[in-house]
Amino acid sequence: MATIKRHRVRVCGPVALDVESASGGLLVRAQDGVQAEIVVKTDDDSGPSAEAVKGARFIESGQNIRVELPQVKGGMSGVNIVIGSGVTMVNGRVVSGGYSSVGHSPIYIAALVPTNSSLRAKTTSGGVETQGELAHVNAHTMSGGIRIDSAASAQLQSMSGSVRLRDLRGDAQLKSMSGGIDVRASQPCRVDASTMSGDIEVSGDVDLQASSMTGRVHHERPRGSDYSSQRSEARAVGWR
Repeated sequence: MATIKRHRVRVCGPVALDVESASGGLLVRAQDGVQAEIVVKTDDDSGPSAEAVKGARFIESGQNIRVELPQVKGGMSGVNIVIGSGVTMVNGRVVSGGYSSVGHSPIYIAALVPTNSSLRAKTTSGGVETQGELAHVNAHTMSGGIRIDSAASAQLQSMSGSVRLRDLRGDAQLKSMSGGIDVRASQPCRVDASTMSGDIEVSGDVDLQASSMTGRVHHERPRGSDYSSQRSEARAVGWR
């Protein structure tokens, strides 16, 4: 029997969600006309993972919602987040089929929020993924990828994992120590992107400043871009 802790936010409208987890991943889905709700779950009915879920705290202050998840006692060998049927994300990567892990059961964290909510997320082991349109997204992972569907602005950093931003509608700062960066802008904006190991792929009308130690920088611009190709390419001189 699983252990589940569910919290329905009292306020209506967009929220500022703040999540910090030492041993888990996060998925946030933004949708029109909903009231924010957060679910924390593990398949265990007892033991360290179950106790961590029971100890989860939801702190509300107006539109600000903070979620605190205790670290699993004794450590955790694998961190997963499963959303929907047949989709499994393990440490920031989406895989299909089953999986196995040694040690305590993984902890699942999912949040449903109104469109144009904002997100601050920090994970030690696990990825961050969003679906739908959010306002500002600030995400930091130690081990795990970052996948953002749509954001008005973003500050994203992964120590070990790739950074993907599918629809950027404003300025962004993107960093990865080990992993590629891929961003698509739907509106004119400024992007600062850097990685120690990995390629940087940017598309859209972007004022780009980018660097990669061991990868290449590629910027695909639309015709009639506000920012000249000479300006962006000059900032990538010296990089492959």
